[in-house]
Amino acid sequence: MIYTLIIDTSTERGQIVVALGKEVCSHVELPFGLESSKFLMHSIKNCFESLNITVLDLKAVAVSIGPGSFTGIRVGASFAMALSHARKIPLISLGSLESLISESDGEFVSLIDAKIQSGYLLLQKKEGEKVTPLSEPRMIPLQELEPLLCKAPFVVTPSPGKLKGCLPNSINWVERGPDPKHAASLAEEAFLRKSFSTSGECQLNYISHVKIG
Repeated sequence: MIYTLIIDTSTERGQIVVALGKEVCSHVELPFGLESSKFLMHSIKNCFESLNITVLDLKAVAVSIGPGSFTGIRVGASFAMALSHARKIPLISLGSLESLISESDGEFVSLIDAKIQSGYLLLQKKEGEKVTPLSEPRMIPLQELEPLLCKAPFVVTPSPGKLKGCLPNSINWVERGPDPKHAASLAEEAFLRKSFSTSGECQLNYISHVKIG
């Protein structure tokens, strides 16, 4: 058992990753949209077939626990929890914002539209392969988002949604999904720290679990 299956169905840009340590062995981007989780099983099957492996070859499963789409998070997490419980392998929880990274070095903001005139925000800094969170994930009202986003060199988001039309054109939006290599790195680091569940359970990160302000 050497591979880690990584599932992210929390936003419009979902992905499936099979990793060996911090290396990405197989990667599938799910179709864009909040219903991408319906492609979950087929995409996992394709990843396994491309590597000629089965669930018996997994040492762990990692899943994005949010913030993000209520339905998307639940679908991905339900599958991951069931797999962890059935195979008795570690279940690793990954934050949705942490995998949204800039391709350029320097500070940037990771942002997910909360759909209620607010956004989930995380300030991070990239230095080569190293990415360091500089804040805790927060849910911030629209009126407080503008000064924060205007100061950021880049705002990395899977989709700005309606926020883009409510904010200044000067904001440097970078629309991209979670980075598969960084997700693999986060999952492996959590595995080595033994920061995982062995009960097949995880706490999902909905609006009520995110600090506001």
